[in-house]
Amino acid sequence: FGVLNIPGLVGFGPAGTSPEYNKMNSFQFAGDILAQRGPHGLKFGLEVDRYRWDVGSSRDQSGTWSFNSLDSFLQGGPDGTSVTVALPGSDNSKAWRETLVGFYLQDEYKFRPNLQLSLGLRYEFTNLINDRMGRTSHLEDLLHDTKMTVGPLLDHNPSLGNLSPRIGVSWSPRASRDT
Repeated sequence: FGVLNIPGLVGFGPAGTSPEYNKMNSFQFAGDILAQRGPHGLKFGLEVDRYRWDVGSSRDQSGTWSFNSLDSFLQGGPDGTSVTVALPGSDNSKAWRETLVGFYLQDEYKFRPNLQLSLGLRYEFTNLINDRMGRTSHLEDLLHDTKMTVGPLLDHNPSLGNLSPRIGVSWSPRASRDT
């Protein structure tokens, strides 16, 4: 059964998206290695996160009838009536996919028992989020465009330059290192 929209009244019928589903899976892998040699402590590691979001609904499968007034509805919709319905066999489900990868390397050097310097570097990037079924679309200009652009939202991956340096100093004013 479709939805009836009449100005001044609450819409009659089930939600236009029912039934719907939203399923998210996240898979992670991380590993770290520490090698200690004399005053140096070398750490390096890797992290990989894979995200999968499967979403869908029955949007407009049953149709939405919109009237421009109560009078138009009572007269059987002679003027200003519109119908929105999904085409038979259409499918609005999406299968979003994204992967994040990060690597790091860090060296900790103890100059004295109460003084340590840490230097490190991390590189992290993600692929552009995409629909596994190739159903990605968007409006390039929200104010002026009247047609959707099919394809990814971004034409380049801004995360490819995610290089992060790290520097740290640990110092205790007394050799007991309780401060």
